[in-house]
Amino acid sequence: MAAGEPIPPRELIPALTYILETEDGVPWVCLSLITFNTLFISWSCGLVSNPEVPKKGRKEAVRQLWDHVAMIAKSAGYKNLLCIAPSEKLEKRYQELGFVPTKRNQTFMVRELGG
Repeated sequence: MAAGEPIPPRELIPALTYILETEDGVPWVCLSLITFNTLFISWSCGLVSNPEVPKKGRKEAVRQLWDHVAMIAKSAGYKNLLCIAPSEKLEKRYQELGFVPTKRNQTFMVRELGG
């Protein structure tokens, strides 16, 4: 989310969303965990960092948050943690965090169910 963008409605934010704050309580980075009724895979999404917080230490903060979310998924019995890297820069960063690429050139599809 870029500076000045509206905050998404609460119903769009996953229930298992974790926020790392600065010492004075300013939100720094957040990450969500989405779980399924199968323990084979969980999904992590919504990595957002506050552009108004200094970049110093942000890389380590992001690593800590990813490690925390992975630990929660693992302790719940999940075997895999999925994320989507929409750019080569993020793909490289996620690899630094322990993720490995799966298949290339996939199209993610959605079927709107209405209501």
